[in-house]
Amino acid sequence: MKRIYTIILIAAAVLSVLGLGGFKFYQAHSSGGEAPTIFFDKDEIEVTTKSTDAELLQGVTARDAEDGDVTDSLMVERIASLDGKNAVTVSYVAFDAQNHVTRASRTAHYTDYTSPEFTMTRPMVFMPTTVIDMMDGVGATDCIDGDISVKVRASYDNTESALREPGEHKVELTVANSVGDHVSLVVPVLVTDASPRSDQLPLKEYLVYLDKGSEFHPTDYYTDELAQSLAEDAEKRGNDPDPLQIESNVNTATEGVYTVDYRIIRNEEVSAQTRLIVVVQ
Repeated sequence: MKRIYTIILIAAAVLSVLGLGGFKFYQAHSSGGEAPTIFFDKDEIEVTTKSTDAELLQGVTARDAEDGDVTDSLMVERIASLDGKNAVTVSYVAFDAQNHVTRASRTAHYTDYTSPEFTMTRPMVFMPTTVIDMMDGVGATDCIDGDISVKVRASYDNTESALREPGEHKVELTVANSVGDHVSLVVPVLVTDASPRSDQLPLKEYLVYLDKGSEFHPTDYYTDELAQSLAEDAEKRGNDPDPLQIESNVNTATEGVYTVDYRIIRNEEVSAQTRLIVVVQ
């Protein structure tokens, strides 16, 4: 009896295996066979950040056992995972006539990649009542995604009430692009009791990035309007002292974040003030 029971168990197991194999065989052939195979002429490629899908697909082919060449079905599915070598993973997908899907990926190295950079359309000089709006003029641009200002975040150690106190405060800006490159920048924010009247000292930019060792001249950032106004004032002033004072701690020989303060002093009081933040990298 025991022997018969054992034989029945063995037979059931064999039938189960045969049944599973038969089902897979039926599934594969009834649906048109297996998925296509993707081939690369190079496992790693060099591209620019502006490369189109058509350029990313160069050297990529797909073939299916039943349908033959299905290269026309290839698409770039996504680009992700930036590493420290300016490389991303490009994922591809291909289909056959029976809608079988296959995926493969390879590494692409950007030849012109630069990390996101922050932008400012106003100086980081505020009164206690306006410092809460400091992010209104802060943005970011990226060589891949373009304008990513909506992704910029700010954080600071002090409470919001402490941030309103006159003095200089440190605020950390952070942003990330679509390939996972996270950047941060700690910038000084000046809070003053006196109205800055920064509109009287308009600059071309309020945040600039300079390469280490490059030349820097604070007057290069005057707008044409400001330059003309200062020239006219100099003619009227004659030999009187120049009311515009520039205070800069920029040292392009060393990487870091620096400030240039422009002030108009009249009757021993600051009547206008603005600030340029310089990032040496």
